[in-house]
Amino acid sequence: MWILYLLCAIIVVVSLLIFAILPRRRRNTAPFDHTLYAHRGLHNNESGIPENSLAAFAAAAKAGYGVELDVQLTADQQVVVFHDRNLKRMCGVDKRVDELTYDELKTFRLLNSDQEIPLLSEVLKVLDGATLLCEFKTMRTYTDTSLCTITLPLLDTYKGAVCIESFNPMMVRWFRKNAPQYIRGILSMRFEP
Repeated sequence: MWILYLLCAIIVVVSLLIFAILPRRRRNTAPFDHTLYAHRGLHNNESGIPENSLAAFAAAAKAGYGVELDVQLTADQQVVVFHDRNLKRMCGVDKRVDELTYDELKTFRLLNSDQEIPLLSEVLKVLDGATLLCEFKTMRTYTDTSLCTITLPLLDTYKGAVCIESFNPMMVRWFRKNAPQYIRGILSMRFEP
């Protein structure tokens, strides 16, 4: 008789485990299927169209590509599109993006072109509904999710499909809790808080 109780207990535990790991609901991933993406826009540094510039994003949208981009905050809490933590590689200045205000950032040019670091709001207008992979950068502490809070209203007004991604699981978790309608993905690396 005890074998029957044990077997029932095992079946209940396995059933609960399966239920716990199943997705709660399926989101529409069709806009991301078979889409080609321009990483940091459709850029050509030699032709004066640097990565993460409005010109690169306009070229990607015109060519029908989806776009991958990176967002981070300035010192005055503006959401800008820029990959690196530091301006050295793209602007020749050894300063961090989060140490400068947006007005200060606008004085620098990307790779000596006429392009400057854009606001996310400007980029979303240029993309005009293109499929978007939006990577959230951790610049302060890994638990600081203020970038998520400030960026969400901008993404909510965008008419294209958006996937949230980050190397920081706290950013992805924030969207799971506060904006679960967005498809989310964790980027992989050796994460050290």
